Amino acid sequence: MENKEFRQRISAFEKGEILWRAYPDRLEKYGADGALQLTIPYDRVRRVRIAWASSRAQPGRLLMELTGERSRVTISNMHYAGFANFEDRAETFYPMMWQVALGVRRSNPGAEFRAGERAEIYWPLLSFAFGALVMLAGVLLALPIGAGNIPASAFIKGGFVLIALPLLLGWAWKARPRKFNPDTDLEEMIAIR
Repeated sequence: MENKEFRQRISAFEKGEILWRAYPDRLEKYGADGALQLTIPYDRVRRVRIAWASSRAQPGRLLMELTGERSRVTISNMHYAGFANFEDRAETFYPMMWQVALGVRRSNPGAEFRAGERAEIYWPLLSFAFGALVMLAGVLLALPIGAGNIPASAFIKGGFVLIALPLLLGWAWKARPRKFNPDTDLEEMIAIR
């Protein structure tokens, strides 16, 4: 199996690109100066989590989180290209992510493979988002309706709620915490965006 490489600049504060290099038994991080900064042996990884974490500036952002006994490393496919400008480097990130996930599966059969948001964060976020939608519906329904435009006002108010509901349900489905099998489900993790 060949080594997979992924280069990224995380933010404006980084002097240059860092290099992530995946080997069959470990993941290494090299600084902008080429010096080895971190080695992660796959047999020490306890959990691999893959999650979409898109934002307005980074709509295709995918995270891979590797958790050990005492530490956690998160790697994203996004590269800082300039002020409010991020480049999606999925073409090199995905092969590296696959090699890492499969390497962890081979080296540590007891590792946990999770997708989506962390459960301790997902349920409060979902509750808050659902509560905000209910409050939006309540405010819209409480607004006065003009006597001359009852159908138009009701249609506009219902439209706001009907637009927000699919957005909430789409996020809830994509971000739901779940287990996955790296041998068979990695394609699905990529396609869910």
